[in-house]
Amino acid sequence: MVSRARPLRDAVKSRFYPFADERGFSRVRVAHPLFTDFRRERAGKVQVFDIQWDKYHRPCFVLNFGEAPEGDLELHGTRIAAKDVGPAHCPLRGRLQRYKGGSLSCWFRLRRPWSDVLSSGAWSYRPEEVAEELVRAFRELEQWWETKIEGPHIYVC
Repeated sequence: MVSRARPLRDAVKSRFYPFADERGFSRVRVAHPLFTDFRRERAGKVQVFDIQWDKYHRPCFVLNFGEAPEGDLELHGTRIAAKDVGPAHCPLRGRLQRYKGGSLSCWFRLRRPWSDVLSSGAWSYRPEEVAEELVRAFRELEQWWETKIEGPHIYVC
């Protein structure tokens, strides 16, 4: 059975992965199919993010991000090896999504918001449009890593 999210996953993979590679991020192998992890080291810190896909295989995702000092971390009495540090382990973490907020409707997705449906006459975005939207929003995340100023697509937990 082919997932409804497959076209969006393919578009993100072909457009966004090379974009992240150009910015010094490398993919990290994770055993879970709903997450794709990336990391880079800059100025004594490790910057990490993962793309989290919807667990019901709907065509939507969110980007979880974080920043931590290089090296091993101590989290709730447990030592986390430097190579295993992910967004959930970082003292500074948040989400990059279409809108601020905590609900699934804030995630990047094919379905258009109602206001866009009315103005465009189309129910959905094309997968390539969502991948391009992620690329534009990711620039805001890079700015956050530099300044820690939240923009319209950054939701800090």
